[in-house]
Amino acid sequence: MMPRTVKQVYDDNPSTSFASTDLIYLGKSPYSGVSDSAILVSDIYNATNLQLTLGKLNTIQDISVSSSPQFNGISLSGKSITLGGNFTTTGSFTTNFTMTGNTSVTFPTTGTLATLSDIPAPISTPISGANGGTGVANTGLTINLSSGGLGKIMISDSSGNASWATHSGVGVISAEGTASQVLVNGTSGSAQTGAITLTLPAVISTGGGTFTGSGVTGTNRITGSFTAPTGGTTNQAIYADNLSVGTSYSGINPPTNGAAIQGNLLVSSSTNTYSTTAFVNGTVGSTSGFVAGDGSASTPSHTFANDLDCGMYRTGTNGIGLSTNGSAKLTIDSAGSVSTLSSPAFLGLVTSTQSNVTGNSTFYTVISYSEIYDNQSNFNPTTGVFTAPVTGRYLLCGNIYLTGCTVGTGGAVYIATSNRSYAVAIARAASNLDWSQGIAVIADMDVGDTATMEAQGVGEAGNTQDLFGSVIGYTQFSGRLAN
Repeated sequence: MMPRTVKQVYDDNPSTSFASTDLIYLGKSPYSGVSDSAILVSDIYNATNLQLTLGKLNTIQDISVSSSPQFNGISLSGKSITLGGNFTTTGSFTTNFTMTGNTSVTFPTTGTLATLSDIPAPISTPISGANGGTGVANTGLTINLSSGGLGKIMISDSSGNASWATHSGVGVISAEGTASQVLVNGTSGSAQTGAITLTLPAVISTGGGTFTGSGVTGTNRITGSFTAPTGGTTNQAIYADNLSVGTSYSGINPPTNGAAIQGNLLVSSSTNTYSTTAFVNGTVGSTSGFVAGDGSASTPSHTFANDLDCGMYRTGTNGIGLSTNGSAKLTIDSAGSVSTLSSPAFLGLVTSTQSNVTGNSTFYTVISYSEIYDNQSNFNPTTGVFTAPVTGRYLLCGNIYLTGCTVGTGGAVYIATSNRSYAVAIARAASNLDWSQGIAVIADMDVGDTATMEAQGVGEAGNTQDLFGSVIGYTQFSGRLAN
């Protein structure tokens, strides 16, 4: 048999697995005359590692193995490894990479990193400038605001460039939308403050505007013109411990707790008429008087919170009036004349003769009057009874005229009240002449007391005398409250 080459032996009987102690035969050339030899499989591993350690193998391509080689304990100090595919570790291994120089690392955009602890934090580079300058602030950068200077604010232009500026040179166009905002030094616009406490260092100058909501303004002052909140609810108020409106107190002592107004105060409707109410809970004083509208008996200009139709009003030039229950009760004209229009007062006349009512000493209560006036409807003309509406002193007056006398010798006229009776008598010789007699008295009466007028004729054999009636008022009864 002819000798065969190593390749021929491998082709006829290839080995697909090896143990570290297996022998690998090295066939010699049949032309060299040298005997064949063998090495262990483990010797091939050791020889390969030695070559990697000595730097003899520079790249993976230097190793003629599979497309996914695996190495244990490989040290390539000072060398570079170029991976043409994915780098994968099998098992629990710690893989550390130290990258120096201008190294660019691209992290995956999908998936999840197991830990972020070793990823460097974003670089913190302050952007600063002496009252100006521009810069680009990337995500995560810190902007150093301290170099802007005291009292400066940061502004930006339409391109996003930031710079420092003094607050007096910045016009705020508008600020709105969220709570806890304050508009400062703006030329126009609106601001919503929300629930905040505002401490004033000196003066707020509004330049005109509208304030809504509520808040605490501190102990300083507001200058300029402004419109107070409208549409509030019951018991809302503007509180002032010591408020001065105007240039000075004009000779009056400044209030400890209150407001001093130098100038006119008008509480009016939208047409500037004195039609609304200013309520003062306390004492009201003035050094020059109070000015009010004329008012009327039904709506007096000086009145009371719980009784608006009771008070004082102007009746005309230099005249005043007092009203209660919406009607005039007392007036004083320019000459000082006093008229008590609604004071109790009445007058009744007997206009029809009442026949055969007395003559034989009978006391006859006069009835059936024609009422001329009765201010408070306290006189009953049918019964002739006046009832006192209030306690006081009343001036009561009466007069009788008796006719039909034959031998009458006189008689009397009486005013009888609940407390006592008053009389005026006439005496004469028997006569057939008619006679008349009057009476007047200031009687004390309590509320509810009554008063009537009575006639008495004497000397006749019977009640043959008549009480004469006429529109002229020969027989009459009147009265009024004196005081």
